[in-house]
Amino acid sequence: MRHRVKRKKLGLEYDHRRALTKSLVRSMFLSGKIETTKARARVLVGLTERMISRAKKGDVSAKRYVYHYFQDQNLVNLIVDKIAPVFKDRNGGFTRTIKVKRRKGDDAVLVRVEFVEKIDNNFKKPEVEKKKKVKKIVKETKKEKSKKEASK
Repeated sequence: MRHRVKRKKLGLEYDHRRALTKSLVRSMFLSGKIETTKARARVLVGLTERMISRAKKGDVSAKRYVYHYFQDQNLVNLIVDKIAPVFKDRNGGFTRTIKVKRRKGDDAVLVRVEFVEKIDNNFKKPEVEKKKKVKKIVKETKKEKSKKEASK
C-alpha cells in the first residue's frame, strides 16, 4: 500500500535521489533548460517552481530557504537577484516541458524542461578564476628559481 507516500522515489534511495534532484535543479538554474526523462522532469518542475516562488519575495528568509537546499551563495544570489524578478508578475507556471524523443536503449520518454521567460544569467565561479591565477604564479616562480640557480 502507498499510504502517506508524498513524492516520487525514482527507483533511488534517499541520498542518491536528493543528490540527483539537487544537481538537476542546479543545472536548470544555471543553463535555463535541461533535457531529462519525463519522471525526473516532474520532480524537477515541482522543485524549481517552489524555489522561484519562494525567491520572488527577495527577503532574507527567502535567501536562507534557497541556501538551505543548495549551500552555494553565488547560486542563491543568481536565483534571488536575477531569475526570480523576471517572474515577478507570474503566479506560477515558470517552466514548460516539451516532449523531445524516446531514448533508444530503454524507450524512455525524454523531455526538455525550460523556463517560460528568457533568462540572461552569467554565472561564473570566482574560485575557478583564482585557481588559474595561482597556477600561473606557481609556474612563474619556478622559472624564476631556475634562472636564479643558473646564474649562481
